[in-house]
Amino acid sequence: ADLRPHRVRMNEGNIPSTLLGTGLEFYGVREYTEGHELRHINWKASARTDRLLTNEYETERSGDVVIIVDGRSAAPEDVSSIKLMDACVEAAASVSAHLLRQRNRVGMIVLGEFIDVVKLAPGHRQLMKMNDAMLNAKVGEVRSLQGLNMMLDHYFPRTAMLLMISPLEDARMLDAVET
Repeated sequence: ADLRPHRVRMNEGNIPSTLLGTGLEFYGVREYTEGHELRHINWKASARTDRLLTNEYETERSGDVVIIVDGRSAAPEDVSSIKLMDACVEAAASVSAHLLRQRNRVGMIVLGEFIDVVKLAPGHRQLMKMNDAMLNAKVGEVRSLQGLNMMLDHYFPRTAMLLMISPLEDARMLDAVET
């Protein structure tokens, strides 16, 4: 799946941005103005037109992603609930590894027996923190979701993309994330 945050930050990443600047992807040629780097001058095009032209490149940026892993169940001791939690954890681990490889900042909220928050950060160390949080997660009872919105507001920016991995045993989960 091609998962990309819709809003990007100023840090470099792998998400093509509509902003022009230093990047690898060629965008076009335009007339040279004071302040452009000399190394970006397109000498062949300049020789054909008798005026200086520079190459423009698309920048690549990174984004913020928050993964919410829902491990709450009406029957926490049930074997099927534990298997659902394992499937959610496996999916979250795979998605988080993919997003971190794209140089995004990724954070996580694990809802289960306890609520665990991993703040936004990039890199391999972040993947290890999130894997630890998911390995320590246990299926918990269905409780109120008021704390989820408070944690989202407190720990994560509003511009972050929310990715929810849930068996949707609790219909209130969608309402809590939408608000």
